[in-house]
Amino acid sequence: MYPQVLAPFVAGLEIFGGILLLLGLFTRIIAVPLAVVMVVATVVDKAKDIDSLAAYTDLIETVYMEVCSFGWRLPGLAVSLDRLILQRQEIRPSAP
Repeated sequence: MYPQVLAPFVAGLEIFGGILLLLGLFTRIIAVPLAVVMVVATVVDKAKDIDSLAAYTDLIETVYMEVCSFGWRLPGLAVSLDRLILQRQEIRPSAP
């Protein structure tokens, strides 16, 4: 479509999104677009090799996409910044 626009956007999303996932910050928000980018990239790049669902699930790219979706399904693990933020909000007294 517009590779001169989409390539820097996707590169930035992967760099900053990967950093956010590593830190455990905004995991649910960033995991979804990263998984979508991975699915689109896999289908575009490997379309000729995919002839069935089994062939798609055998690709290493599918494993990467699953790792991204893991952050969406299990946010706020014990060592994440999301967990620390949630714990800090629970400690604050609510306004009367």
